[in-house]
Amino acid sequence: MGYGWLSQRRITEAELDGRNALSLDLLRNAVFARHGRRFVNSTLQDYFNSQPWYTPRYNPEQFPARLLTPIERHNVDTILRYQERTGQRYF
Repeated sequence: MGYGWLSQRRITEAELDGRNALSLDLLRNAVFARHGRRFVNSTLQDYFNSQPWYTPRYNPEQFPARLLTPIERHNVDTILRYQERTGQRYF
């Protein structure tokens, strides 16, 4: 599954409908993973380690949020709000 589009256009809640909690968490965290963020959660880390495009660079507590573009911040916020509203958080 490619995640590059998360940096190119704003996601809509309609695109999130029908996704399960795991899929939503992977989608939201892929934004950070594309910038090299590592994850405390071993399931997330293992998943992104298996992606050919992933190059871990930053420990979670040292990840510079300024790396995120306005589109990426919008997408993370939209996904998180959707998850909170629907109770779909896997991790």
